Formats: sequence, C-alpha cells, structure tokens
Amino acid sequence: MRQIAVRIIREASDQVIAEHGEGWMPAGDEIAAATDMLQRMRTIGTCSVETALARAMDQALQDELGAYVARAMAKGAESADRPESADRPESADRPESADRPESADGPQSSAPARSGRGLDAHPPRC
Repeated sequence: MRQIAVRIIREASDQVIAEHGEGWMPAGDEIAAATDMLQRMRTIGTCSVETALARAMDQALQDELGAYVARAMAKGAESADRPESADRPESADRPESADRPESADGPQSSAPARSGRGLDAHPPRC
C-alpha cells in the first residue's frame, strides 16, 4: 500500500514540476489550488484501492462459497452411498431442491446464486 501511495504522490509532484518548474512554491490563491489538487489525488488513490479490494473480496467470496458448496455436495453424495442410508425413506436422500419444480429455464442449479450482491450492491463511496 505504501508503494501505491508513494507512486500517486510522486505523480502529483511530477505534475506540479512539469507545470511550474522545480522549486516552485505556491502563493496566494495557488495554495488553495495546490491543496485541492493533492486532496483530489488522495481521493482518487483511496477510491482506486477501495474498488480493487471490493472486487478481490467479491471474487474471494465467490471462490470460497463455491468450494464450500462443492464440499457439502460431495459430503451429501458420500452419505447417500453408505449402507445405512437404505434404512431411510427415499425422500431423505434427495436434496431439498429436488422437491422444487423446474423453472421454464430448466432444472434448478446447485451452484451458489449470484443475487447481484457484491461490488454492484455496495459500490465504493468514492
């Protein structure tokens, strides 16, 4: 994070030097403009990092949820293959989703639903 911050501030410094030359010191109204530019750079940098983190968190959540569902389904399949499952009624071996009717689009998916939650549901406050 520190390296990202240094790069953003250096870019702002390079912009000032390109515009005004090395050693320039703002005076009068220029102080407010320079301060405003630095604050905008800080806001842009913070927003960029927040957005990147939100995307990474969404992906990590989807990956972990998918892995969890896969493990749960595998465990359910293992339980169904055991001999003691023969003593239970047939409906006990079916997942709950088997009782739901198929939609016009086909059978219900066992994959985690993407309900629009994530980056779109909670955009960064930038």
